[in-house]
Amino acid sequence: MPAKKSAPITIEDITKYRFPANLQYSPDGKLLAFQAMRSDVEKNCYHNDVYLVKNGTTVQITHSLDATLVIWDDENTMILKRNSGNALPGTTELFRLDVRGGEAMPWITLPFP
Repeated sequence: MPAKKSAPITIEDITKYRFPANLQYSPDGKLLAFQAMRSDVEKNCYHNDVYLVKNGTTVQITHSLDATLVIWDDENTMILKRNSGNALPGTTELFRLDVRGGEAMPWITLPFP
């Protein structure tokens, strides 16, 4: 029997994918965080959100923040890099996020992009 011919991949297909990266366990090893990149065809760019895996369940913990995971600060707090839109050119904003709930809070602005 001949093999079925597959349809070619389109831009619309690629926009459906999420690309996981930067997997990091919390210091106590109980939580796993990672970021997932998605494409934005209209703006011709990529966006990242951070996810948390706890007890086998995955939850998105940032929404539309274009955030990337930098490092765990302690068992419940992550340091995130994100673009709030308020940063001065040539700086990087870091935020602290308590994974038990709440918003990412500004922590420090570094003098490099």
